[in-house]
Amino acid sequence: MKIKGFLLLLFSFMGFLISLFTAVMTYVIIDEPIGMKMTSQIGITIVLTLPMIAFFSYWIGIYLSKKFQYIENRLDDINSSQFSEENYRDNIIDITTIHRSIDELSSRLQKTIYKLQKHNQNLNSVIKSLSHDIKTPLSIMQGYLEELEDGLVDKSDLPKVIEILKKEIYYIDEISSDVICYIQSQDF
Repeated sequence: MKIKGFLLLLFSFMGFLISLFTAVMTYVIIDEPIGMKMTSQIGITIVLTLPMIAFFSYWIGIYLSKKFQYIENRLDDINSSQFSEENYRDNIIDITTIHRSIDELSSRLQKTIYKLQKHNQNLNSVIKSLSHDIKTPLSIMQGYLEELEDGLVDKSDLPKVIEILKKEIYYIDEISSDVICYIQSQDF
């Protein structure tokens, strides 16, 4: 149920109760019994006041409905990544406070998204760099291992090849240690 309809029903019902209570209390205060004539006067009073209450309720409903529609539109804009701050002022302090809160949330959300995008770019750069840094020693190791498999390495060159393989393995180990340190330093 929209706020306009809710307020119309609520105020009309409350107006009916207030009109009835006021009419009855008037006759109680003047200390006259409520007879048929007074009952009809109470009925006329209620019938005459209900349209005014309904009109007043409808007007307030339209007024507040516009305020809430504006808030809904702002939230839809934020949902579609249109972050804008507005210096909104209203006679109703609560609505102004809601708009300020929306502005603060919008600003924080925009900053968080920017930080995440920046972090994502940095992470992509690190991953590309690591991929290259790991691929080079792996290619060297693969080449020497294939030469060893095919018997292309002389026995005299074997210590040199083993030393190169150890060096590349050590290099990959250093890279993996750097990655672990990087991951531990980040707030994921």
